[in-house]
Amino acid sequence: MDQIKKTLDEEIEQEIQELAELEAGSEEKAKAIEGVAKLHKMKLDEFDAETRRQESENQKALEEAKRKDSNKGQWISVAVQVGLAVAGWICYDVWHRRGLKFEETGTVCSPWTKNLMSNMKPKR
Repeated sequence: MDQIKKTLDEEIEQEIQELAELEAGSEEKAKAIEGVAKLHKMKLDEFDAETRRQESENQKALEEAKRKDSNKGQWISVAVQVGLAVAGWICYDVWHRRGLKFEETGTVCSPWTKNLMSNMKPKR
């Protein structure tokens, strides 16, 4: 890449120096100007190709970073969902154990426990 750029720059510089030596309005000078224009166009095309390559590489890096972030987000989401399920089971277990203490005293005192017990008893 750098070699191509360097060669194009040297060639353009050499053609411009030769232009100064040619006679104004001559056919040789017109051909030399066309040559310089073609070399300059080649240089611009090479620059555009390099820019596209860099954009492509940047796009790939961006997609890779997004994919990694997406994977992290998915794992965090799964962990939160599992944590909520486990916390719910723990809370229900604690509530259930406290509700079953009515067997010791024979009475249900808490309104929450009364609701829990009404859901546990078979209904007619």
